[in-house]
Amino acid sequence: MSTTLKRHEMFIGGEWTPGTGEQTQEIINPATGKVIAHVPKGTERDVDRAVAAARKAYDEVWLDSTPRDRSERLLKLASAIEEHGDELARIESENVGKPLGATKSEEIPPPARPALSKAARPAST
Repeated sequence: MSTTLKRHEMFIGGEWTPGTGEQTQEIINPATGKVIAHVPKGTERDVDRAVAAARKAYDEVWLDSTPRDRSERLLKLASAIEEHGDELARIESENVGKPLGATKSEEIPPPARPALSKAARPAST
């Protein structure tokens, strides 16, 4: 089964955005040699934007958040991984040329929630 990527942009600062450069890069399934996507080739400016967005998120959201807030955010991430696990596994399988079954069991083990839930709990609970 072939996966069609829905986005060919960069995810920076919580938004999908085109790269600042003109070049794209082919993403090739190493098992088949087939091009599975064309994505923007990141530039120094793209890296700077991503680092600035990460710094802003850390300074304005994560730094002063409570353990409970962090836990809730990590659990939301775990839910998204579970909800889109099959799609994520297909994309990763084609990206690295690995069999889908192995990718599902090794890269996105079901369910993701308990591990993240445990990691997200404050040490005092």
